[in-house]
Amino acid sequence: MAVFFRNEDKMEIVQGAPRAAPLLNRVRAELKGAVMTKKEIVKMLAGKYGLTQIEVKEIVQGWLEALINTLDKKGKVELRNFGVFKVKQRNGRVARNPRTGERVDVPPRKVVTFKPSRLMEKIIR
Repeated sequence: MAVFFRNEDKMEIVQGAPRAAPLLNRVRAELKGAVMTKKEIVKMLAGKYGLTQIEVKEIVQGWLEALINTLDKKGKVELRNFGVFKVKQRNGRVARNPRTGERVDVPPRKVVTFKPSRLMEKIIR
């Protein structure tokens, strides 16, 4: 099993898990209840790599646009050790309006799903 840990500003892969437990606990504690916005990601990356926030924002926005365009054209984006984004078709169905009890036709539609990698699931849990 591969486990990532921080070592002087770089991520390394370690076989086995003896040193992973403290990292997993630290990551859980740091991220508990936190919401990270695109702006915060841009600030973090700009500081880490010595780029301006405008440059990093263009990179992040370009990556997000590429992700969306690829999902639209190919239907699947797989990022190793992160997860898989997939476009799925939901079937149409008949539902009921809860207020009136009237039957309503819900048309088929596409939805984006995300399945996290095993590594991500292990870190998050």
